[in-house]
Amino acid sequence: MRITQAHTCPAAPRRPGSKCIHLTHRGNLPKCAVDQRASAVVACPVVADSSARRTSVEQPDAFTEASRIAAPRGECALDTLETLRSLLPQHALEDVLRKCPQLLNADIGTWEAFFSAYGAADTYLPRLIQRAPRFFLTACLFSAGNVLLTFRALGIDPEDALEMVVLDTPGVLNVPSEQVAERIGLMRAQGLSNAEIADAIMRNPMEVLC
Repeated sequence: MRITQAHTCPAAPRRPGSKCIHLTHRGNLPKCAVDQRASAVVACPVVADSSARRTSVEQPDAFTEASRIAAPRGECALDTLETLRSLLPQHALEDVLRKCPQLLNADIGTWEAFFSAYGAADTYLPRLIQRAPRFFLTACLFSAGNVLLTFRALGIDPEDALEMVVLDTPGVLNVPSEQVAERIGLMRAQGLSNAEIADAIMRNPMEVLC
């Protein structure tokens, strides 16, 4: 233990006229002694607080950064975090939040129910989150539902669409329903059958619909 600094500390109890001596304790944890003769050593909130801030800056992690960005959403962000923890192993969750901390702003629980309603396997959403976490920042449930219903009307099974189209090109779910209807109408006007349109979408979804 060595003396590193001496000043009058308003935060530590002391006898009149005594100095607050900042000491470096084991583990470099700042401490204050009321004076050199005091037997009790008390923590100095002033120094401890600044030390904590330095540690936070020096050692950021995925959860700290994600929590900072998602702070305005409060409890909703905590619910999302709990849902993500139930879907992903710890290492995968840390990797996703490091790449896209804004994911905590997405309502992952609602998306889980959405994909389940369309027949997706339990492993589907975790795979989509890891492949394209930013999809959930702009995706709209209404648009996604309309696209999948349009696929179903063409004879494309929604589960097949999710596995063979959406998993590789999730942006297809963001295409406005009016645009999807327009493109399909143009192909029908050219004499293509539903089966031919479905085949074209399955092979090149973004090229056909965008």
